[in-house]
Amino acid sequence: MSLLLLSSVPAYIGPGAGLGFIGALISLVVSIGFSLFMVVVWPIRAAFRKAKAAKQSAPAAEEASAEQPQ
Repeated sequence: MSLLLLSSVPAYIGPGAGLGFIGALISLVVSIGFSLFMVVVWPIRAAFRKAKAAKQSAPAAEEASAEQPQ
């Protein structure tokens, strides 16, 4: 009956629960940060790949047009 009257009960949780919580919090922050980083970097990488592909295909088109007699 006395337990029902207490507003708070002191208890020892231990270091394992705290370390687990900190590990989960760090992994959550890192995963959100990496996701935001990739959202910013993805269009930049796509632009570089498109420019590289255009640069590589341009000499091939020039060689093909040079081989045809005019």
